[in-house]
Amino acid sequence: MELSSETVAFSLDVWKAPNGKYIFGIIVHWTTEDFEDRQIVLYFGHLKGSHTGENLARETLDVLKRFNLERKLVAITGDNASNNPTLCRNLYKLLSKDFTDDITMANSPFEP
Repeated sequence: MELSSETVAFSLDVWKAPNGKYIFGIIVHWTTEDFEDRQIVLYFGHLKGSHTGENLARETLDVLKRFNLERKLVAITGDNASNNPTLCRNLYKLLSKDFTDDITMANSPFEP
């Protein structure tokens, strides 16, 4: 899947199925060049392991990489589950291994 948008946002949630397994869903949202809102279910499947924030961060990173969206994610919306802040902190740490938040080190299209 290739999105023409420069940025995307995720909505995500985890549910416990009657069989005791966890289901993880991610919807990706973006705006087209014509300013039309778009969204699709990007991932819906069994969560490997428990539903800790650390594990959700690893699973989210796997989805980002699978669809080549690591550089495009700008926001995550979730419910008020207590593991969401841990998910975001850990995802930030995982992404920080490959990216910088230091604007002076970032590649700029305006640099010669």
